Amino acid sequence: MATEFTSDDAAAPPAVAYVLADHLDAALAAAEDLEAAGGNWCARRTAAAGDTLAERAAERAVVEDVRRHEAMLIGRVLMARRRATELAAVADHFSGIARLFVGGTAVLVDAVAELGDSTLADFATGDCLIAFLRSRGVIADDAAGLPESREVTFDQRFLVAGRISLAPLTDMIVAFLDVLEANYDLYPDGIDGDLQDADAADETGGCHAAGDVGAAWAAEPASPASYGAYEVKEEIGVTDAAEPAAAANDLTSDPTAADIMAHTPATMSSSAHSSGASDSLVSRLGAVARSGSAPHA
Repeated sequence: MATEFTSDDAAAPPAVAYVLADHLDAALAAAEDLEAAGGNWCARRTAAAGDTLAERAAERAVVEDVRRHEAMLIGRVLMARRRATELAAVADHFSGIARLFVGGTAVLVDAVAELGDSTLADFATGDCLIAFLRSRGVIADDAAGLPESREVTFDQRFLVAGRISLAPLTDMIVAFLDVLEANYDLYPDGIDGDLQDADAADETGGCHAAGDVGAAWAAEPASPASYGAYEVKEEIGVTDAAEPAAAANDLTSDPTAADIMAHTPATMSSSAHSSGASDSLVSRLGAVARSGSAPHA
């Protein structure tokens, strides 16, 4: 049974809703960047054509870019899981859909330990590029190496952390974000007008220099929505991570991470290496988004 939101709910969304929306939006951006980074595979190899060492270095550079964006995507999703739980605590009508999202993304929880400590993977594969591509579904599991043309594609079938395809993961994020925007007036029309006025003032020299604004913003976020951009940096270190492993290690060392990532074995066994549960979740989230209301627990 669905519960309709009142005008008061829409007028005054809880602060955590802004932070949650920020994490979801940033996760989508990371997913897009991941695909874009993978799309550079052929271009970089072509630029280095004729030099075998340069070609291999170009391939490695693309894979490292993909890994970096993958780590940021995972970090944002895990923080979104935490904020979804907090939102459910202050808005009962979101408890059901929050559990759906948390359960559907539980397969990424174990990835944190692997990204934080790559010793086992490095020992087993020697940080081999081919092993990484196999684990992400870019090439076949039994492939001895790259195709003869050495051309591969990073698309929506990419297995994030080797567990869930990029397509259903992004669909879940989009559906949850749609539910938030449908039920909460997170971005009123007045905000767009203010932003346009700020842009106009900037063009006429009325705004501060970009560096000064950036420094002031970094020192003190101006709104709940802006806080989310710093949350990953401060709590798990993903945004400034030079290496994905270091970023994930920060996450595993966070004393609150255990609470954030708590999940049941039953959830893991039913969702690991399976897109069926994800597809079902996407359908349910999409139905809620279209109806403009959230289900009870």
